[in-house]
Amino acid sequence: MDPASVDGTDDLRAHSSLFSTAVFRTLSETGYIPAVPQLDRLIEAARPDTPLRDVFEDSFHILERRYRSEYVYKNAVVSKIVFGRHSPNTANALIEQPLGSSIADVLVVNGTTTAYEVKTDFDDFNRLGSQLADYSRHCERVNVVTSEKRAQKATELTPDHIGVIALRKSGALSVFRTAGGGTDRLNINSLYSMLRKHEALSILHRAFGYTPDTGSGRLHSQMRELFGTLPLEFAHAECVHALRLRGTADAALFGSWSVPPALRALIYGTPMSRAGRNRLMIRLERPAAAYTLTV
Repeated sequence: MDPASVDGTDDLRAHSSLFSTAVFRTLSETGYIPAVPQLDRLIEAARPDTPLRDVFEDSFHILERRYRSEYVYKNAVVSKIVFGRHSPNTANALIEQPLGSSIADVLVVNGTTTAYEVKTDFDDFNRLGSQLADYSRHCERVNVVTSEKRAQKATELTPDHIGVIALRKSGALSVFRTAGGGTDRLNINSLYSMLRKHEALSILHRAFGYTPDTGSGRLHSQMRELFGTLPLEFAHAECVHALRLRGTADAALFGSWSVPPALRALIYGTPMSRAGRNRLMIRLERPAAAYTLTV
């Protein structure tokens, strides 16, 4: 795909819309894939024999240069932190993770929890205070990721324990202020809210030998009350362990297939079955013109 053929904002938005969970889920479905407008428009501009994965890669590089959408920032965090500083075998990334009344753009889990809030040049800072307060109750470390020209403003607007990271034109992440650590800001009820039922049950069984002895209507409150008696640092460590295990399937996929770098955040952010992931892998390797063929 020739970058020179990309003209106005509408074309750039078309490239941006390609990086959605809806598109990825469609590509993982069984049988015939219905027409996907986001794909059709871009495939028309590609050579017929271009692998579909290359259509994604080319579109992403255009966005990196000309239209730094939220996805560009999310993918930079996943690539530079999970794949650069750590490894998919030792760290997990949760995309669009609910934390209180807010949703963290990226939550990285390795030996601790770190939330990343993206603020592109298309965003304002109006809700930043409440978002960061939510994240600070759930995660040991919290970062704002923004552009170079807005990093200083983000530093001025946020508490000292909040890290500020700039996405440079080169694609590198530059730390303007390091996030503060420690568990003193965490809230144990907030930690509990991050867990799925089976994860919380597993923790309570290990800690107390707990086995549910009440009806479903009372079970949640009973579990939450018992979890609330755990030492905070122990509860946080158990929460980290549970959240890391969620990435086991993704780590296996990254180990068995050369995932295009442009698609790393989408892989983490799109829940699908193992069979669905296999269909996705096959379709991404096919020529773009054949993307609707059945698997």
